[in-house]
Amino acid sequence: MPTANRQCPECPGCRVSNVGKCILILVLAMGRMPLANAQIVPFQSGEELNFTIHYKYGLVVVKAGTAVYRLQTETYNQQPALKTALNFKTTSFVDNVIMTIRDTMYSYATLPAITPLAHFRNIHEGSHSYYEETWIQKHTTTTAEAKVKQTQEGTVKKDTLLTTSKASYDFLNMFLYIRNLDYGSMQVGDTRLVAVLMGTKVVYLTIRYGGQTVLEGNHTEKNNAVWWTVDLTDKTFAKSKNAMEIWISDDENHVPLKLKAQLKIGTAVAILSSYKNLKNGDYRY
Repeated sequence: MPTANRQCPECPGCRVSNVGKCILILVLAMGRMPLANAQIVPFQSGEELNFTIHYKYGLVVVKAGTAVYRLQTETYNQQPALKTALNFKTTSFVDNVIMTIRDTMYSYATLPAITPLAHFRNIHEGSHSYYEETWIQKHTTTTAEAKVKQTQEGTVKKDTLLTTSKASYDFLNMFLYIRNLDYGSMQVGDTRLVAVLMGTKVVYLTIRYGGQTVLEGNHTEKNNAVWWTVDLTDKTFAKSKNAMEIWISDDENHVPLKLKAQLKIGTAVAILSSYKNLKNGDYRY
């Protein structure tokens, strides 16, 4: 598995036109389960995670792109907040053969409770581009309300209010939430229904805890991990049951190691390739 100084082996993986969406859903769609000690989050400002994305269709395997995830403490709306940013870009092969994708997303949340404040997306996929802003107006353990606006070439295309009957998170703040769960208090088979704000719609997911496992890499590498499966209904995915699988490092850092999605066409896989500035040192494996 990756260390701070070397890249992990590549593996099959991701549908190009939905890579950013798939990675984020895979990593972030984890819901209302017990949190770890709220004062001891497993991440810190300055952390950086790098992922390699692949797409597999039949016997064809293509390296689709790379994603970089960063954390930084900042001030948002006159209050301390943790900014989470994710940048995705396709490889030159995909740029030339299919389309060029350059997506940037960033979110703000308060700590230690990880209360979402806002989420922004700057999307450039081929000839399709737009800017999306999401402001969380209400967030509790049972309800959420968010205002979403999409702008294209200076014109407002969508302006709507989303409401849910569940605690809801945008993609990146869900990334923080899953890493801050108290894995030790869960039992295999535990499930929760949660809501994820996906653009101008709400998608409900069933998160299932699969317990501790060993994630095998190439060669002789074996890594202690915690395994999750996700059920959801969305046109991007081939099936709703176990549409996604997520492996998180079973140590103090709770680092996403591998993410897999069964898409309508092919399979998407994201693999952690390198990291910097983990709060608790190199993850144990």
